[in-house]
Amino acid sequence: MLVSYKYKFIFFKTIKTASSSVFTFFTPYCLPSNHEFKYENELNDNHLGFWKTGIVGNALSIRNETKRHVPCYKAKNILNKIDKKIWNNYFKFCVVRNPWDLCVSYFFYRKRDGINRDNSFEEMIEKLDDGINKINTRQDLYKLNGKYVCNFYIKFENLKNGLIKVCDICNIKDYDLNNLTNNKSNYRDRSIHYSNFYNNKTKDKVASLYADDIKKFDYEFEKNYL
Repeated sequence: MLVSYKYKFIFFKTIKTASSSVFTFFTPYCLPSNHEFKYENELNDNHLGFWKTGIVGNALSIRNETKRHVPCYKAKNILNKIDKKIWNNYFKFCVVRNPWDLCVSYFFYRKRDGINRDNSFEEMIEKLDDGINKINTRQDLYKLNGKYVCNFYIKFENLKNGLIKVCDICNIKDYDLNNLTNNKSNYRDRSIHYSNFYNNKTKDKVASLYADDIKKFDYEFEKNYL
């Protein structure tokens, strides 16, 4: 989560949507002007915390791996303790991604350190929000009580144009798209289209789990015919 008091925005960090890169891109607008900051693939923990100018990450769990992925209910509770006007009046945004593509990206991310968390892609899909070994799809990162909370959703597929629109809405004039880092993107062979990983069963399960997102953001399952 990012909050800027000057630019009056709240950014929710979603999973496998280039949100780490977007998080880094908007972090300096939440920090004091005299705070030393460099655009890097991984933020130094010294940037995390509650500042007079905003919030970077979740300082309440600063050593926790979920320090930047803050669910909406928790974000609202944190902000309401500071000032209830923040949640109600600030511009809220996040990044979304075609769910079928997102799940393939997540599968390879889970294999990033050589640990076999899933025997196959099919096994991982079976775990999504299902049973004792479930993998949470983390829709709570941009929904509250099942309802969408953001004023704007950047599409992963049109990332840079989405960033430009957010900067325009928030009146951020000094941005440079060259500062968009490329975080956590080297775990997957992008030449293999996501549709090649699916069968009818796994395709339908993802369609069911993300039905609202697919409808709201006009996503569809695109096959690779090459």
